[in-house]
Amino acid sequence: MATRDTIPFPQEEENASTFCGDLSQSCLFDNEQDAIHAIDYLADNLNQWMALHGYRQAQLIMDRMLNHKSSALRHDGVTPAALHELTQAVWFISCVEDGLHVEDAEGVLSVIFSHDLGEDYGETPESFDAYLTENGITNRDAIERFKRSFDVITKQYRNPETDQKGPLRHANNSAYNDMLVQDREASVAKMFDRPHNIMTLIGAKEHDKILSYMDHILEEQDQYVLAASINFPEQSELYETLRYLTENEAELTREKIDLISFPYDDSNTFMPEKGFKDMPFGLHPRSVIMQRLHEHYPDIYPADNPDGQQFS
Repeated sequence: MATRDTIPFPQEEENASTFCGDLSQSCLFDNEQDAIHAIDYLADNLNQWMALHGYRQAQLIMDRMLNHKSSALRHDGVTPAALHELTQAVWFISCVEDGLHVEDAEGVLSVIFSHDLGEDYGETPESFDAYLTENGITNRDAIERFKRSFDVITKQYRNPETDQKGPLRHANNSAYNDMLVQDREASVAKMFDRPHNIMTLIGAKEHDKILSYMDHILEEQDQYVLAASINFPEQSELYETLRYLTENEAELTREKIDLISFPYDDSNTFMPEKGFKDMPFGLHPRSVIMQRLHEHYPDIYPADNPDGQQFS
């Protein structure tokens, strides 16, 4: 198991400030609406953090994503689309700062920022190669690794000239997962994408589609984590942490919106022991779910219900 000394960025003191802690101290992310209003501040701080660690490639890819999504919204028609990637980047940084090992932090951030750009905007490995090269990235190994990971995580490519999506590149989700678990960076990035999707389904999808998506993810997650951990054992603790988070989010969401389901064991609602440290409520996986429940299910969870105002 990795130790703090193997983490690819410094954390000298046990009580040192964290990236999430600094966001919390800003008081700009106390709820999801605050996070929406502070999205530019969040992007600026992520940019500064990456600059401090020399992650120029990831900075450029984040800029590319922000340019594509400058006016786009998520499925709820309210949330800026780019908050999807930015939140996942915050989660990832928190996990690594808290000692969860990953082999290439910049590589994972690059895939997190780019993972929807092939399907939604027609980016390709070749277009990213040209973009990164034109902007001064000279590490060919890093570019090629990123291109492979980006290609693996992209389910289908959009034709930017016709604005039509091409065919799905895999026969089913199992085949897609089989490719993901063979890629060191994409296998991690996808495990941040799925719990963020679960967190933001409420208010964006119909009840049945929410439950269907969660069932679809959980059905194959155990095999996914097992295979990824065998292929990249140094990252196994991170895979396990993200499995726990995803299962916990799904269980919490199912219990709160599906009143005929099994009774929910509230003792299991705590966050993973490592990762997600100092997470501000506006970006916090459990907090945002509960905030959305109050907003979209007011008859069941009235705003003045103190049970829904406490987040662990």
